[in-house]
Amino acid sequence: MSSRKEIADVFHKAKDYLWDGKGLMFGQNEFICHAISRTRTDWYARREARKIVMKRIYPFYTFDSWLSQQPSVKHKDMTVERVQAHRRAWLNKLVAEFSKKKA
Repeated sequence: MSSRKEIADVFHKAKDYLWDGKGLMFGQNEFICHAISRTRTDWYARREARKIVMKRIYPFYTFDSWLSQQPSVKHKDMTVERVQAHRRAWLNKLVAEFSKKKA
């Protein structure tokens, strides 16, 4: 099992591969799990990070499907740029959460 620090590192590095929703997607990924897969981090830490993402968005398969069901998100606000901004913000929260030592 990977440490929280290793998982936080995966989430942090995944941001480098996450498309911002603007312009071409060259070398970037729309989906968080795909961005995680691109990181040059420990395989086990990547696997754990993907499992955390999938567990958090369950029963949905994609982040945008999960996001569209959140009460604070209006359908008209689900533009590509905003969804990608939400993905990036969520990764930032995961980095912060897993950077903290567990009590």
